[in-house]
Amino acid sequence: MIYLKILVFSSSNQVKFAVSRCWSALQYASLALRNDKAIVMDALAQSGDALKFASDELKADREVVLVVCSLIDELVLVSFSSFACVFSVLPTVY
Repeated sequence: MIYLKILVFSSSNQVKFAVSRCWSALQYASLALRNDKAIVMDALAQSGDALKFASDELKADREVVLVVCSLIDELVLVSFSSFACVFSVLPTVY
């Protein structure tokens, strides 16, 4: 049997440091820190795919959605997963 220890970062400093190095570290943040707008925006600056690890509250945040939309324009829809996320979020903004 294989046991996997899942590491969850609960320290804001740990998460900020990890996300500044790699956006996907957001997935290991506590739920409270996935709701920290500054941390999520830092991750989104690296990749729109970070949206999938953000809290539901931030997925519905107008500013966050607009950032992801601008990334999609810049990436010319290279990342289909970001594209799908934005369309699933947009109706909650209006």
